[in-house]
Amino acid sequence: MQKTIKESIRRKFQIWLIILSIGPLLFFGGLLVWQNLMVQLQEIKELQNKLTQLVSNTISSNIHEQEAILLSSVRINNPINLDYNSQYQMLSKLLFSAADKKHINILNSLDLLDSKGNELVRLSRETFYPPTENRNLSRAEEFLIPAGKGEVYYSPVFVYERTGEPFMKIAIPIVDLRNLDLMGVLVAEIKMEFMINVLRDIRIGESGIAYILDRHGRLLAHPNPSMVLRGTYVAVPQQAAIIMGLQGQESLVDVNTIMFGNQQFNIVTELPLSEALRYTVRSLAAVLVFLLIALGGAVALELILARQIIRPIESLSRVSRAIREGDFSQQAKISGQDEIGVLAASFNSMTAKLVETIHSLEKQMAEIKEAEVQIIQQNEFMNNIMSSLTHPLHVIDVDNYTIKMANKAANFGSLSENSTCYSLTHHSDKPCGGTDHPCTIKEIKKTLLPVCLDHIHYDDQGKAKFFEVHGYPIFDKEGKVIQVIEYSLDVTTKKKLEGELRQSQKIEAIGTLAGGIAHDFNNILAAIIGYADMAREEVPETSEIREFIDQILTAGNRAKNMVAHILIFSRETEGERHPINIQPIVKETIKLLRATIPTTIEIRQRFQPLSGTILGDPTHIHQIVMNLCTNAYHAMEKTGGVLEIEMEEKFISANDIRENFNVAPGPYVVLKVSDTGTGIKPAVLERIFDPYFTTKEVDKGTGLGLSVTHGIVSSYGGMIDVESCEGKGSTFRVYFPMVNQEAVEPDFEQSAPQVKGNATILLVDDEPNIVKMATRMLERLGYKVIASTSSKEALNIFRSTPAEIDLVLTDQTMPELTGTELAIELLLIRPDLPIILSTGYSTQINEQSAKLVGIKEYIVKPYVIHDLAILIRSALRQECP
Repeated sequence: MQKTIKESIRRKFQIWLIILSIGPLLFFGGLLVWQNLMVQLQEIKELQNKLTQLVSNTISSNIHEQEAILLSSVRINNPINLDYNSQYQMLSKLLFSAADKKHINILNSLDLLDSKGNELVRLSRETFYPPTENRNLSRAEEFLIPAGKGEVYYSPVFVYERTGEPFMKIAIPIVDLRNLDLMGVLVAEIKMEFMINVLRDIRIGESGIAYILDRHGRLLAHPNPSMVLRGTYVAVPQQAAIIMGLQGQESLVDVNTIMFGNQQFNIVTELPLSEALRYTVRSLAAVLVFLLIALGGAVALELILARQIIRPIESLSRVSRAIREGDFSQQAKISGQDEIGVLAASFNSMTAKLVETIHSLEKQMAEIKEAEVQIIQQNEFMNNIMSSLTHPLHVIDVDNYTIKMANKAANFGSLSENSTCYSLTHHSDKPCGGTDHPCTIKEIKKTLLPVCLDHIHYDDQGKAKFFEVHGYPIFDKEGKVIQVIEYSLDVTTKKKLEGELRQSQKIEAIGTLAGGIAHDFNNILAAIIGYADMAREEVPETSEIREFIDQILTAGNRAKNMVAHILIFSRETEGERHPINIQPIVKETIKLLRATIPTTIEIRQRFQPLSGTILGDPTHIHQIVMNLCTNAYHAMEKTGGVLEIEMEEKFISANDIRENFNVAPGPYVVLKVSDTGTGIKPAVLERIFDPYFTTKEVDKGTGLGLSVTHGIVSSYGGMIDVESCEGKGSTFRVYFPMVNQEAVEPDFEQSAPQVKGNATILLVDDEPNIVKMATRMLERLGYKVIASTSSKEALNIFRSTPAEIDLVLTDQTMPELTGTELAIELLLIRPDLPIILSTGYSTQINEQSAKLVGIKEYIVKPYVIHDLAILIRSALRQECP
């Protein structure tokens, strides 16, 4: 421990001494070196730039001076006007006899051209050209440009293949000064070798060089001519910079550009970076020596200060080690009033307070352990209470909707730390919302009050259930809602019963309405069918009018059956089963459907010739076809499609039953209804026969159609098979078991002879039209009729002459006295009186209850004269056995 403290404090001293002594030295020394470097580099750059400008000016002056000599020679002597010898001598003097020796060897050759571009004289330092070898240079640039523009022309630098030396041509136009007409052109070929002498004369430091590049980077001049002769290319520097130079080392490079006509020359000077930084390196070495001396002094100072500070700290270290091992009796020695002495005193005071704190903490720990035991017991108690609850309970964080606590009943699936209420109970990726499904947490945060809401939750199997969710807020100290307790009551059965009750009430209301309609409608039909029946008897069989009347009777009886269908649907009456052939009933129903189904849906019928008979009620068959076809129409309502109805006979064997069918083996009539609509989802397909289950919009279905259809078919001993493909359509097959009996066909014509009589009949009905029609029927049958539209009036008539009346035909639904009440009064006067009760529809009495009162016969409107004649004869016969 002592060694660790020493090393730690010493290390701190070293760090701070370095920061406070060596750090500033390094900073200012580096700054000095940097400034020295920058100043020296700037001075070198300026000197190098001056040297570059000097080279550029020297080269430029040499070439322009040569240009001036040539230009003055042609203007003074005008060689075009001279003869050949004079021309030859003039050019020789220019080529070989320069006045100044520094221009010797600058010119390599001279060509004198006339105004047509023909050579007049051609001289060269290397070759003699006789006049006979003169050329025509009218297409050469050295002629075309001076001749066309009247200005001096500088050619691009070119190289002799034999020697590799660079050359450039200068073309001087020779103009008649009187009229400025072109007289000829003097072309001079300049050797670029003269530039090397210029570069050698200029010193760039001790080891720097200067060289010249053309526009494309070809080396034109260099102190080492061999590099020029090798055709060396160098990247042209764009500006002064530090780059890798031609000498193979980093160098300071400066560049200057001079132009001769359109020809560009880049004058480059290069100074090695090591030479430029030579003095800076020396300055840096001096600074480093100074820093090493300062570092040695700092180390010595550290050793002295460390010895004076570490010893008192060793005492504190020993005491702290003893206290760490549990010996609180140790005290640190106070050696002075300096900072370390104050530290030792503070350490002793801290030790005393630490002892007091330890005793206090031991007491508090004992209390905490006792409280923990109580909390554990309370948690176990609360968990037992929550586990015993049979309804789901959640504790939810309002900030992120995570479930903090839940009982077993609330676990609709796997529950983790990040499970949210909406993912667990609604299988959703976002919280509840909207008026149809408000969020409990949002409502509580808005009102700060408990709420009760209806929700649909889904269990781990995806099955939906109705819950009544009670939410209670949990507040923090500031009154902010931090958590919500949700207690959910399963009200699925309650909701279902409420729905069934509402639906039953609707059906009861429909039944009441249907009864009223049936009564009034049957009274209307009674007049229509009755008069048509009597009219038919007055028309010869061969008359066309008889056919018309038959159609009226057919339509009237169809309307009569429709009223019966309404009563069946409203459960006010039950149909009777008898052997029937269902194919005509299906066809008749399709005719009715065609008027209600839009033309965007095509109806196709495919019926095999059927002789099979089933035991059933035509009203039930009509209802089945209507339900299946209506569902198919709704599936194609938006897009249109094809509704196909087929019928066939099929024998179901024992093997078929084992594999697919849940009916008894035997022959069946199969009704197939298919559509090309939206199809049924697999999850929905399992529930289509459940009562009140529907996927249709509000006011478009009750959920009873398929349930009723399934109930009827099952009561017949049949079955319904469903196939559906989502997006392609559905097919329903209804299997009706066949019976070996003769089918009873409806017969609307009355060909049997009418039974007539001569008795007196009291006719009572509150409808004048019915009274008038029935009176004529009875009179046609030979009876004497006493008619009344009031039940009380009829009772008074009978009281006055009870012996003269042989039979009473009365309506049931009448004001004052109903038919049953009138019959009871009449039978009190004359017990043997034959009474026939007639009704369009009544919920108060039927045939059985009527006969219990003493009524002989019961007839339902509308009726025809033949039925009425038979009933009257039967009633009179019962009077006289």
